[in-house]
Amino acid sequence: MWLSLQEKIVQLLIIVTVSEATCRGTFLMKFTSKDEQLAGIKLLLFPAFGCRNTLISDEWRQRVLDHHNNIRRKNWDCDMENNAFLSTCDQTVQIPQAYASNSATFQITGKKCDINQNTMAVLKGWSDQAVAVDLSGGAVYNVQNQKEFGIMVFGETTGFACSYSQCGNDGKLLCLYNKQFVVVNFVLKNCMP
Repeated sequence: MWLSLQEKIVQLLIIVTVSEATCRGTFLMKFTSKDEQLAGIKLLLFPAFGCRNTLISDEWRQRVLDHHNNIRRKNWDCDMENNAFLSTCDQTVQIPQAYASNSATFQITGKKCDINQNTMAVLKGWSDQAVAVDLSGGAVYNVQNQKEFGIMVFGETTGFACSYSQCGNDGKLLCLYNKQFVVVNFVLKNCMP
């Protein structure tokens, strides 16, 4: 589920209204601490996705969704998230053939893994593939250098989801997309006589 611009504006107006009312002391529910204020704002900023995996936060889902939607609009699909979660470590759970997928492994160091930082680094690496190749000679898709980016921006994809797991000593991120990625290279020909 992605939010339309109108929905985000409504949420922002709610936040401003709540903040102003709280400052004036007119809001019915008073927040007693900064943590409670932050929790209230997070509820407004990060709507409930309704996905089954409670180990993954809606805040993380929203960050991943926002990163994708900054490139190409898609909807978050909780069923696809469940498929991604079941497929991250256990190779016996097959990814549906109709789906495209991107995956990455990252190191988990120290006692606490910052999954937000690790995830955003992976997603940034995938989206940076768009500028990693010299396109001055023509915009031709290069599967070796732009595979993950190509899957992220494929025009027929409308839904996706990602999940992560600790697999042995490493972390694994897996994103599934609801359309199989098809590479089509067009060659422009001179149509003039």
